[in-house]
Amino acid sequence: MLGITAQQREQRNEQRPSAHSHSAESAAGSTGKSAAQLIADEKCSAALDDTAEATSLQSVEYSDTTWALLFNASEGSVFAVASLRQALAGIALQNLSVPSSGLFTEVTGLVPDGLTVDGIVGAKTRAALIRDAILARAAETGAYMVKHKWHYQDKTCRAKSTFDATRKLEHPGSSCSHYVSWVLQDVGLLVAGKRISHDNGKVTGTGNLLGCQVIQAGGKTWDKLPDLRPGDVCVWESNLAIYAGNGKWYDAGGPFRSNTKDGCYTNVGPVAPYYDRTKPVCHLVRGKA
Repeated sequence: MLGITAQQREQRNEQRPSAHSHSAESAAGSTGKSAAQLIADEKCSAALDDTAEATSLQSVEYSDTTWALLFNASEGSVFAVASLRQALAGIALQNLSVPSSGLFTEVTGLVPDGLTVDGIVGAKTRAALIRDAILARAAETGAYMVKHKWHYQDKTCRAKSTFDATRKLEHPGSSCSHYVSWVLQDVGLLVAGKRISHDNGKVTGTGNLLGCQVIQAGGKTWDKLPDLRPGDVCVWESNLAIYAGNGKWYDAGGPFRSNTKDGCYTNVGPVAPYYDRTKPVCHLVRGKA
């Protein structure tokens, strides 16, 4: 954390011409009032102290990140989104202590009355976060399996209900169902230790999904699905895999020539098995935005 003196703040204001919050700039546009006056007049919910008054706010500790995210909310910036700034303000509320000193009252003034700061983001942002978490975990898990020479599950190489339990085995293995389930477990979309799988085109274990929707795919091949998205779990009659985009998947099923050699995993993804590209998809499993 970085303590800010009046001199340091003045230097930062010179370096950051939009250092006031967007709401403060808008309100001050024609008034010429200081940030302190705007707060007192309830014209904005957050602003920098741009006066020379000796207030306790001058000694509040802000990290560079907190300073930038809470106060650099200029027009066109992603941080101009009110819900995001409210969530960030909530983080500040939990981590900063601002003594009451007349003008500068409790830091709760950063959050409009009646709003609960819970980190909720918009649907598009949430969808992107879910997608990125699934793809990152799929890549990490697959790379580990390849590096440690895991095999497709057989009588010797076995798979457990969780990734951690499996990697402790002397001869760890996997399958399409185990791999996808481990990824969904790790990103919080499936109850720990539970699995989803395929059953002649049906999805089993859906009662253990968390915050997911199961979508009918209409028996179309992947390239005929208008809304197939990276991070979706594709379920075929006898396989399931995580769509990575561009006609490729994170796929531990098969075993296929594209992901194994003599049963040993060589590349879990992104790969494009012939089966995945040519067989009709029965269902998609997608995290709800």
